[in-house]
Amino acid sequence: DEFSIAQWAVEYLTKELGIPYTYDEAGYIAIHIHSGRSGRNNNHRSIREVMIVSDIIHLVESELETDIHSEPFSLNYSRLVNHLRLLLQRTHAQQYAVLDTEIVEMVKRKYPESYKISKKIRVLLTKEYQLAITKEELGYLAIHIERLRSAIVQTNVNNHEEEKN
Repeated sequence: DEFSIAQWAVEYLTKELGIPYTYDEAGYIAIHIHSGRSGRNNNHRSIREVMIVSDIIHLVESELETDIHSEPFSLNYSRLVNHLRLLLQRTHAQQYAVLDTEIVEMVKRKYPESYKISKKIRVLLTKEYQLAITKEELGYLAIHIERLRSAIVQTNVNNHEEEKN
């Protein structure tokens, strides 16, 4: 996946050059990789997608009060970023995700904190970018956010256990 490659590039450049690069810069590297792979020449749309994903990631980090770029969360972070990129592409193409209403309701009940964050993402997308997302997309987002949230909780439990020993 393009973003994983870009993350590796940022880590490599930071290590080799001693210049700290941010994960936002990884997004810009990912744009170029994605554009090259897909043959897309619409850099404006790609740049907009990276900006939107970056804003969403900042919102999620703020809500979860954690830097989700760090190692224990990297897999779930990459999954979330990939899902967000695909969500934006589906929204642009007006091809919306399908998820059974009962499953969406179950996600809302089982993961209320994560669903609340997904609703905040919807507000951000609507207000800042004039993008509408469906309840089904909210359900999928909540699942990805819950994976991150659960990983954070587990990491905190593990750290607390290590401190005891």
